[in-house]
Amino acid sequence: MRVSAAVLAGGLLAACGATVSNSAKADWIFSFTQTSSWFGPSYNPEYGSPPPGSPPWPLPEFLQTDGFFRLADNVVRSRYTISAGNFAVPPYDAVGTTKGLVDMAFTTFYGPDQFSSAIAIDAQLSDWTNNTRPPDLEGYYGLKLVGTPGKPIPTGEIYFNNTESDGRLTIAADGSVIGAFNTDRGGTCGWGGVCGFSGYFTATHVPNGRGLGIMALQAAVPVPAPASMALLGLGLAGMILLRPGRRKAGSQKEHSAS
Repeated sequence: MRVSAAVLAGGLLAACGATVSNSAKADWIFSFTQTSSWFGPSYNPEYGSPPPGSPPWPLPEFLQTDGFFRLADNVVRSRYTISAGNFAVPPYDAVGTTKGLVDMAFTTFYGPDQFSSAIAIDAQLSDWTNNTRPPDLEGYYGLKLVGTPGKPIPTGEIYFNNTESDGRLTIAADGSVIGAFNTDRGGTCGWGGVCGFSGYFTATHVPNGRGLGIMALQAAVPVPAPASMALLGLGLAGMILLRPGRRKAGSQKEHSAS
């Protein structure tokens, strides 16, 4: 399993043990674990004939998304909505409300196999919170989390697009995730169709605001079967709407160069 330095750091913060003050600020770390990946259900006939059988099809390449987001304890214990991003396409809000969002990072690896894969997207907190960045030149980033008292894991969507590749995680009420990935690098996850993946979030309570605490609670949630295509279909529709934006970025750069 390949993990970026930022994502690994987030996991280490949740796992490290240290003596802390009782008055220290507490946080929750929500870590994503991917469990499967596939190809489909859509396929563009312009890119050749689709594989035999019905979608979803097995993915021949290696695709893995790692990541986490971190929220302040006082926010998680109340009803909250956190939204951030640099473009205003529902459900995202370019103005946003990021109170309680402490940190986040997501990385997607893609390639022929696990050992020759490379980072396709590497997004950090500032990518979502800097809403003055021009999307056509620096990528599209959107975040919408909705929390309910008594439920440790929020519902919502996390979107990251660096103008070459884009990923989306849709979080269900039980913490399970249906994701989608697409890239201009080609391969099965190129413009022939969108690749999907599933997984789940785990909530870990950290007694110390700096993350150097002891895990107090860990709530794992069930993993959905890839057959849960309804949520993926919504994600695919959103990606299709944003495709012109990524291509437009390239055309604008070419126009500027001329």
